[in-house]
Amino acid sequence: MGETVVDEISPEFAFELLSHMKGGPSVEVLLDLALGDDAAIARSATDVLKTQVFLYEADTDRLEAAYKAGHALATELLKSYVRNCALTPAALVVPGSVL
Repeated sequence: MGETVVDEISPEFAFELLSHMKGGPSVEVLLDLALGDDAAIARSATDVLKTQVFLYEADTDRLEAAYKAGHALATELLKSYVRNCALTPAALVVPGSVL
């Protein structure tokens, strides 16, 4: 983020575009941003991730690791999936944890 500037695409518009993808390869980028150091960008990425439904196993593994490391936005995201996802809550709960 911030390496290339495209005047026609603001960060807000970029997140809006990513939100329409519903998952897949875009999730890796969104997770990079959500788990990154820029709080404002992490918040925006987390909000978009809450709308995504197609996550790869590698994505859920990253979320699990971030959750176990105490990452607040990863915990928030997992709770969102438990509440809103078509998966059963048991499919998203990290063994030995309480969400």
